Amino acid sequence: MELVSADASGRPHFTAYLSKYLQENVLPLKVTLKGVHPGSRDAGPCTIVIRLSWQHLGLNSPVSFEPGDLLGVMPENSHDMVSKLLKRLHLDSNFTSFVVQRLMIQKKTLTMAGPREEWVPYENLPPATIYEWFKKFLDITTPPTQLLLSEVSTYATNQTEKENLNLLSQDVGVYEQWKHSNRPTILSFLEAFPSLSIPPEAIISKIPLMKPRYYSVSSCLSMSLPTSVDLIVGVVKFTTEDGSSRNGLCSMYLNEAAVGTIVNAFFRREPGFHLPNDQSDPIILVAPDTAIYPFRSFWMHRKELMKGNFHII
Repeated sequence: MELVSADASGRPHFTAYLSKYLQENVLPLKVTLKGVHPGSRDAGPCTIVIRLSWQHLGLNSPVSFEPGDLLGVMPENSHDMVSKLLKRLHLDSNFTSFVVQRLMIQKKTLTMAGPREEWVPYENLPPATIYEWFKKFLDITTPPTQLLLSEVSTYATNQTEKENLNLLSQDVGVYEQWKHSNRPTILSFLEAFPSLSIPPEAIISKIPLMKPRYYSVSSCLSMSLPTSVDLIVGVVKFTTEDGSSRNGLCSMYLNEAAVGTIVNAFFRREPGFHLPNDQSDPIILVAPDTAIYPFRSFWMHRKELMKGNFHII
């Protein structure tokens, strides 16, 4: 890896990078309100209400969305999980404080003279610290793929572990059962195979990039809420068959986001989930297998219409 100092020039703004990477208008929204939803059961899963605002951005053109649209949220991994993973990879704080300008990985190619290995740049990550890569850009909660298991098995020094890794990487049935029973993260996988000593660049390029999680908006643009959007989110927590605790990546990220936290997100149209064009048409809202929270934006919109059209932005 090629390292430069932490104040390196050319380091992109993360929100701008995400906009380019996702081909979306990503906005750094600020958490302005958060609380437990009144309908959340005491003994059941927690449901939160979170309000995200763009008022602090002072945008020249207004942000618009309609009831039924989606908000794509870019989650971040927890500090605790990232810290434990960096420790497991033997990356101390001094090393992770540097900005990595470029990551070089080994690529194998077949030539007329036989297999050849060469170092090539890995283009999928922006200049950032390794901590930031694992925190913001790599989905370390996703189970390792069979390809990853196959490629890292060569780094196992324990013969039994190496055989188990080869079995998991080659037998689809065994792999699917292991994945279903353990719901492994990258961290729990590495902890389960302690003899693995993997160079950072060998595993970073095999971890999938972070993807947005989509939530239906739970509010409408109005005179009272002209520069913000509400989400109602069920916080996902579950226990695997082996007794390990797991959390939903994005729901836990939003649950732990304090007021003032910046959340990178973007709006996406959902043409098939909108109110009728004729606002006088009666509507029946049915949620057979989902919560009613997406419909909150519908009845808030209708309520604003009942006050007079000038209340709707």
